[in-house]
Amino acid sequence: MVYVERDPDGRIVAIARNRTATATEIKPGIDDEVIEFLDSVQDPADVRSLLTLTDAGLVRAIEDLIDVLIDKKVIRFTDLPEQVQKKITARQRIRAKMVDPGLMVDEIL
Repeated sequence: MVYVERDPDGRIVAIARNRTATATEIKPGIDDEVIEFLDSVQDPADVRSLLTLTDAGLVRAIEDLIDVLIDKKVIRFTDLPEQVQKKITARQRIRAKMVDPGLMVDEIL
């Protein structure tokens, strides 16, 4: 999820990870309007910052995808490289401490 700032015509002019005085509307990171804005950004530093904003959501989506593939027996957890297994296991332990560790795909998409 990202916060967007709009101009008087309703076009997105900025995106932020956290709510600001001017960026108050919440949008999913994967949204046609957000993607259109990202396509219009020219400054490489801005592009890098905007890419970072969507990283957390993408990571969570990939984790959920891996869980689905394992549940459907398309892959086995042990098929993944050992370093990946360790990272996923560590994140699963952290997510288990969350109040609602369920899938976030609906929130992301």
